[in-house]
Amino acid sequence: MDALKTLRVCLDANIPCILWGADGEGKTKGVGHEVSVVRGWHFFPALGNNMDPTDFGIPVVNGEEVKRVPLSLAIREAKRLGDAGEHVVIFLDEMNTSAPAVQATMLTLMSEWRAGDTQLSREFVHFACAANPPEIAVNASDFQPPTCTRMVHIDWKLDFDVWKNGMLSGEWAPLAQASTVTAFLDRRRGAFRQDPSREFMNKPRATPRTWTNLACLLDSAVKAGAPRDVVHMLACGTVGDGMGTEFMGFWEMRERIPTPEAVLASADTYMFPDRGDLCYLMFSSVGAHVTENPTLENWQKVWTLIGRTKDTEHFDKAALCAQVIARLLSQDSGKHLRKCMPKEVSIFAGMFRELGVLGGGK
Repeated sequence: MDALKTLRVCLDANIPCILWGADGEGKTKGVGHEVSVVRGWHFFPALGNNMDPTDFGIPVVNGEEVKRVPLSLAIREAKRLGDAGEHVVIFLDEMNTSAPAVQATMLTLMSEWRAGDTQLSREFVHFACAANPPEIAVNASDFQPPTCTRMVHIDWKLDFDVWKNGMLSGEWAPLAQASTVTAFLDRRRGAFRQDPSREFMNKPRATPRTWTNLACLLDSAVKAGAPRDVVHMLACGTVGDGMGTEFMGFWEMRERIPTPEAVLASADTYMFPDRGDLCYLMFSSVGAHVTENPTLENWQKVWTLIGRTKDTEHFDKAALCAQVIARLLSQDSGKHLRKCMPKEVSIFAGMFRELGVLGGGK
């Protein structure tokens, strides 16, 4: 994703940037994942369009801890961390729909690394912004030329693979349903997003955000034992009638594959489904099951199952499962699995290193 690579350069050079993209494109999630997960930096996102310059909250994210603090406290925290040599990214969202006074406050922060009498570290405190394009943003205002020239402008569309990695990490949505939604979209990438238009005025549409929301809703629906009609309504009410109905066809095929427990019990003899979409569903459900039940037995059996797909038409579906379970090796719940690395793991050694779970990461 060129936009993500551009963002990385801006962060490295510590030049403020602004991401221009439609709603639901994962601007905050994409930057937050890069900052907090990939880099291990502190991430302070602020939504500017409903805030006052003298008193608004910023959720401070550090690992899994999230707390909301007044801007003045967040600035002091950024100063403390920056002065201690720790990197901080202050992310200013809805920049062009913020009140003029808020924009002025943001501009001072970005241009002078200063808030009132508080001087921030130019080396360790970074700034990024986000805005919806004026043609679709409500009550948007134009930036003054000095504001425009202080930022690198980046056209942002969340890349599918970046979104998929976030979903399969279990950080953006519960893994069981995240893997189901991801499996559907992996074979139907044209459904990943629908561009905003008058056709979707006051209606839901498919975006990275709404697909993520659907995975969360499906998780709650399954746990509550919701009937099909409710699930259908949730899908259509989240990603739109057309996409929701299409997804339901995929969702209902779950009944045509064995349970993950049954598949693993016959890992060395299981007959893979002829249909690719059913194979996707099977591997996504097995991957989620092993992640939630990371026993040594499950770990060995799932690799037996995956290994049997080498040099077959099912290999790309198995790769989805391998990506899901690979993350166990970097989690406390799966560290014991490092002592047992089946030979089939070597097939995906490159992907494991890319994920940083076999050493020699990025």
